[in-house]
This record gives sequence, C-alpha cells and structure tokens, in this order.
Amino acid sequence: MAKAPVRVFKLDNGLTVAVQEDRSAPLVAVSITYKVGSLDEERGRAGFAHLFEHLMFQGTRNMAPNEVSRLVESHGGVDNAYTMKTNTTYHEVVPSNALEAVLWAEADRMRGLLISERELAVEKQVVLEEFRQTYLNQPYRRATDMGMGALAFERWELAHPTIGDADDIRAASLADVRRFYDRHYAPNNAVLALAGDVSAREARRLVKRLFGPIPRRARPRAPALAERRLSGERVETVRDPLAKTPLTVVGWHAPARGSRDWWALTVLMTILGGGEDSPLYEALVKNERLAVSAGGHIPYWSSHVAARGPDLAAFFLSGRLGVGSRQMTEALDRLLGRFFQDGPSDEELARARTQIERSWLEGQQSLADRAQTLSSYVAFVGDPDGFWRDLKTLLSIERRDCVRAARRWLRSRGRIVLQVDPDESVGAPSAEASADAAPEQVPPAPERPEGQRPPPPGPARAARSPEISLATLSNGLQVWLARDKRLPLVEFRLTLRAGRVHESSDQEALSQAAEDLLLKSREGEDAASVARAYTALGWSIGASCEAEWLKISASGLARNLDAFIEQAARTLTGAAYRAEDVELWRENAIEDLLSRRAQPHFLSEERLRAELFAGHPYGRGMADEKKIAAVDPERMRSFHAARVRPGGGHLVLAGDFDPDAVVASLERRLRAWTPGPAALEPPALPERGRARTVIVDRPGSTQASLVLAQTVAASPSHPDYMSLVLANHVLGGTANSRLFENLRTRRGYTYGSYSTLELYARGGVWSASADCRTEVARPALEEILAEVKTLREQEISAAALDNSRRHLRGLFLMRLSSLDRVAGYVAAVVESGRDPREAIAQYEARLAAATPASALEAVRSRLDMDKLVTVVVGDEAALKPALAGL
Repeated sequence: MAKAPVRVFKLDNGLTVAVQEDRSAPLVAVSITYKVGSLDEERGRAGFAHLFEHLMFQGTRNMAPNEVSRLVESHGGVDNAYTMKTNTTYHEVVPSNALEAVLWAEADRMRGLLISERELAVEKQVVLEEFRQTYLNQPYRRATDMGMGALAFERWELAHPTIGDADDIRAASLADVRRFYDRHYAPNNAVLALAGDVSAREARRLVKRLFGPIPRRARPRAPALAERRLSGERVETVRDPLAKTPLTVVGWHAPARGSRDWWALTVLMTILGGGEDSPLYEALVKNERLAVSAGGHIPYWSSHVAARGPDLAAFFLSGRLGVGSRQMTEALDRLLGRFFQDGPSDEELARARTQIERSWLEGQQSLADRAQTLSSYVAFVGDPDGFWRDLKTLLSIERRDCVRAARRWLRSRGRIVLQVDPDESVGAPSAEASADAAPEQVPPAPERPEGQRPPPPGPARAARSPEISLATLSNGLQVWLARDKRLPLVEFRLTLRAGRVHESSDQEALSQAAEDLLLKSREGEDAASVARAYTALGWSIGASCEAEWLKISASGLARNLDAFIEQAARTLTGAAYRAEDVELWRENAIEDLLSRRAQPHFLSEERLRAELFAGHPYGRGMADEKKIAAVDPERMRSFHAARVRPGGGHLVLAGDFDPDAVVASLERRLRAWTPGPAALEPPALPERGRARTVIVDRPGSTQASLVLAQTVAASPSHPDYMSLVLANHVLGGTANSRLFENLRTRRGYTYGSYSTLELYARGGVWSASADCRTEVARPALEEILAEVKTLREQEISAAALDNSRRHLRGLFLMRLSSLDRVAGYVAAVVESGRDPREAIAQYEARLAAATPASALEAVRSRLDMDKLVTVVVGDEAALKPALAGL
C-alpha cells in the first residue's frame, strides 16, 4: 500500500516534530511523547510519572485546572494521556480549524505548569481511587501488575509497577512535583507528532512560533537497567480473595527490542497463542481441559515501539478450578518441546504473517493511533518510517528464526511462574484508606491572573461523507456498502434478529451459546479447521449476543474479501454444532460465569437488569449454570435453523472493494440462505416501580460500584432525541461534564463518573455511575442525585449547550474518519430503523435545532426522581449502615 510520507524537523530547543499529512477528513491528531515513565522514578517516588500525567491537566499561568480538556472539548475534540514504563504521552484529536489552539495549550503546559496544594490533593485522591478501582478491587491485578515485576526483576526501576506505591503518592509534595517537572518536561525530552489535515509547512510555522521560545533544559541521566540473567525457575503462589478461578502466568526475559529474536518471538507468540486455531488452545483448552483460555504476549509491559530496557515474553493461562501451576507448566513445556525441535510449520507461519499484517494495518486506521505510533517511533526508534520497516521485518521471519529464538530465550534461560489461586478464607485486601485531609478541606487555589488566551478557531472545514450505497439480496438481506480505498482492509458487520429477547423462556442460553458455537465447526470441519480457514486469509471473525441482535463482526485484508465471503457463507448455512464443541462450551461457560461474577461491574449490570426489567426479556443477562447445562447440539441446530436467518437482518461492509463485485459475490453464495419464521417480538416495557436502593454483597471489595438508572422512552427517531442526548452529554457525557467535575475534580471521590443512554427497540435505559471508596459511597450518591435534580429543574445555559453541541459535532466527524468507526456507525443507524445516508445528512441540522428549553423538557418528560433504581456493589457489612435510609 502507498503510505503517506512523514516530514521530520527539529527546533533549536531540541523539540523533534513529525508531520504526516492526510486530507481525507477535517481532523488532526496531536501526540506529544515525553521520554519519562516509571523507569525514571526514584525510590520513594513510585508512581510519580503517572501522578504527573494527571497533574499536567491541572493548570498553568494562563489556564485554570482542567482548561486544557475543556478547550479541546469546546472545539469538538477529545483528549487523554497514558503512562508506561518508558514514556508519558498526551494526545488529542480535533477539527483541524482548532489545531492552533491545541498546540498553544500543549506549549503552555510545557512552558509553565502551575499547581496549587488543592489540585495536588485532589489528584492524589483521584490516583488512589484509580489504584483501588483498577488494581485493588479487581481479581488478579495485584499479582499480575504489582507482583510480576518483583518476581521477574531485581532492579527496583524494573520491578515496581507504573501505578506506583500508595504511600509514595500520598507523600508527594509541591516541591517534589516542581522538581519532577523541571527534570523531565522539556522540549529536548519530547517528540511532537501531527497526523491529518495539516501540511508540514503549516505545522512548522505554528510549532516554531508556539514552542520555539521554550528553553531547553539539562536532561537527567537515564537509569542503568541492565538485569542479571534469570536462572532456574522462580515460582510464587498468590491467594486472591477476589478471584474465582486460578490463573497461571509463565514468563521469560525478552530479547532486545528490534532484534531479529524479538520479532521471531513475536511471530512465535502469534502462532502459539493467537486464537482458537492455535496450538496452545488446542492443547490446554480443548484436549487436556486444563484452561479456559490461553494466550501469549511480548512485550509484557511496554509496546513494540516504546521498549526501553528489559521486558518479558509471557503466557497467560486461565485455568479451571483445581488446576495448579505444575500441571499447567508441564503441559506448556510439552507443547514448547515441539517448537524447540521442529519450529512452526509452513502453514502456521503463513497464517501468522497474514494475521500480523492485518492487525498492524488496522492499527493505522485512526488518526489518533497513527499520531501516537509516529511520536513513539521517532522518540524511541529514531525512525519515522519504523512502523513499516518493522512490519516488513516481521513478515520476513522464517522457521529457523523461530527455532533459534525459542531455544535461546524459552529453553536455555530461567523463567518465572506466577500462580494466582482463589481463596475466600483469607482476609480482604487492605482498603488503603487515606489519612490525608479530604480535598475539599484544602484551601482553594488563589485566583490566577488573567494571562494569555488561546487563539480562536479558524473557519470550519467541510466534512467528507462516506460513499454509501444500498443493495438488497434476493433473500431479503439488506447490504450497506461504504467504499473507502485509504487502506487495503475491509470491515464486515452482520446483524441478525436472534438476540436474547427473541428467545422463548425455554430457549434461554441458546443465543449466548451461538455467539461462540456458531463459528466453531461446519459439516466435515472441526473448530480448528474453521478457524484456520479464516486466519489463513488474514481475517479475524467473532460473534456477540446482545439483547435484540446476534452480531457477527469481522475484518481483514481486502485482497481476500471474496474468499472470506465464501467462508462466511459456509458458516452461516452449514454450522454443525458438534457434540464435542458444545460440551467444551458448557464447561468453559460455567467457568467463565464464575470468573465474571468476580467483577463488580458484571454484578452491577446483572442486578440492575433484574430490577429494571423484572420478568421481561430485556432483563435476561448471562445464563446461569442450569440453563448452560441444558444446551445440547440438537437444540442449537434447531435454534440456528429458526433464528440464524437473513430475515430482518442487515450487513454492512466498509473498505477497499468494488461494490458491484461484492454484491454479486454475496448473491451467488447466500442465495440458498433464506428467511425463517418471524422473530418473537418482546412485549412493552414494564411499568417503572418506586425508587429503591439495592446492595449486592461482594466481600473484600475496596470500593463501592454505584449505578443509578431507570427505563426511558427514547428513540433516535423521536423529534426531541437530540435534546435528550445533549442534556445527558452536559450531565455525564465527558470528562468535563457536571458529574465528573463534581465527584472527581472537586471532591476526589472517584476516578470517573459518567451517565449514558442505552437504546432498545422498545425504549432505553438511562444510567449514571461511579466507583468510589466505600466510606464516601453515600455522599457520592447524594451528589449524583443532586446533579440529576438540577438537570430536571434548571435550564442548561446556552453556552454550555453550545459547548456540548460543538463536541458532539467533532465526535460525529471522528465516527466518519476510519473504516471500523464507519462500519459501526452505519450498523447502529440501520439497527434503529433509519437510513444512514439520511442520518448523516440530517445530523448537524438536528443538533443545531436543540435549545435549552427543549433539553429541559426532554429530561423532565423522561427522568423521574421517584423511580430511580440504585444498585451498589461492595462490602455489604460496611455499606449497609452508611446507606441506611437513602
């Protein structure tokens, strides 16, 4: 494929800039990578790089706290950041007329961050909530993210986790913050990348004016990261009170990034654990029945781009109850023995190459991914074309490379084995309760003098609508085609009326089983053979079961689209539901259910559906053990014959193809696939009951997961639908919404709080949610209720509504900017019964028509404070007295 050229230049102060022009959409992605991560931290300062990622949003001499994000959002953009062991990256995507304003903001926070005691106190609490939510309150994460490093490495810089240490985070002072900023946040320690609707000439002019005056600073010496070679086997067993099933992780020190052995192990990991056609799945999941899932990863913590210092190559093996590390490692060693001796077959290598080619090209779809990849390659590899060189190297790996790398790194050296076992008998994890003053008790920051203001946006540039056409096959299946030749890829979305609500009460669990078993086997072919047929073409395929739809999603190389259609047609018309596959599904589904019930958000959604939709098909979630056990091949074949049919369904294709040729191929191969009986329609939604609060007990929880919800009458076809969407956006649609500002920015209660609107054919569900430490669950709920009450009683200001309007317009442009997003958007519009061409043409006019008065009426007519259902998942012994009388 023809790749867009990259222009690279460097300012006198050392800032390196890379620009990739792409005029296909009026958008620009900005990515600035600072070469500082957790590897650069000092003892006693664990977690500083990540804490600083948060603080970089908390103001400068010219911008108030969170103004960077508000600025981006007000121009229709999105922003975020992430911290790794090697780097911290800040990124935005904005309409191109706002590029100057975003670059001004990035230069301003590189030039002069200004943090007060209050902002520091709030962000320390927020980081501690992130620590609880993503590590302490999740099964396995304490071991796999916090324990793996200490087991694998002796150097502190490599051993400690990026999230850091709670005590170090609490102890951080303003003086520490200023010192870290001065050491690492300099133009000569950063790379700025731009991808999209901007020329190199225009970029040079803006960047030189805005960043040029920032002085370079002395860069700190990089830490010594040499690690002693592993010998023998380091084994550790961790008892996890939140886990329901065991997990075994086996890891080795990885070779140097970019070496031929590195890429050979990448290919080998793809072969060994790349999917259900992999040797790892065949051996451990299907044949020996030791694991529920199995996969391989290299690198473990960093990325192929930003690797600095040693990392790991590792296998994650999710075991069945009662399976220990010895059984798992012995089975793994038997499998690896074949690759030490003979290496992969020619067929395995060919399939791995096509899968790698597909996945790497898919990583180039969005402007955001391209800009972040570009900034990382320039920062750590020193090559703006390194992505394409690395892909070429990967595709050149041969059998002898895999054998050499496997013997050298997986056989001749030591390894670590981490076993995580469920254990309900041990005490709950420490809640890590903070002894700091609550953020609201810290004096507010002094008023900042009015400084420079960001430049206004230029004239908006017109969006390019995708080229969409409609064809209807002779069997009635609607086919929506969006042609886009920018990448040699195709996205495939098939949606069938075979969701949970279309099942009768005695059929429950069949659609859930179909999302896995539908793709497992065909007449004369077992599961591995079917999987190999797809991967050999450079295509991935999967199915998912939703309330109303059974969806088959796929993506792959455009050159093999016709062959893929042939394979998909054989699956749709000839799924076999072999007895051994159904038996394996039953066993794994029960183990999977146990694992999911360890997750607080799964428990919350499960109970919420039961409360909102008692006795209604929309209330069905994952099947229980009894319903899973009742699934058999005969029932699955009957389900397939009746429900996996084109009637009422639709297919969306987006990518590089000839529409006429695609329609002819589909017609030829799907002519015999005919409509079945009409789908069972769900009844009207049940009447909303009284307001109530329900606690779901999860002993050992370090947080409370809060959800407030109720059913609403909502549909994209309603005249006031956009008014409701805008009102919800103001309440909880973004990281600058009222909920987020109240619960996170002002009070530090949560890592994030949002509200959502989920739509079904018969209506929808509105919900607001947050995860917070248990001791603030009640005040957090009270603040959410107060914000909902305000939304119902007071008009949103015209300025706030316009801000959300601009943001939604920008998000709309992004939906039309990449193949996967176009396919997803078109499919969602068609599911709602609308023509996507009309929806795209009318979007901005409908958005502009909403007013503060119409938004208030849309909320008042739907949200009833007296009928809100609240579900709280957490440790009931601690929550019950705190929530009494709520």
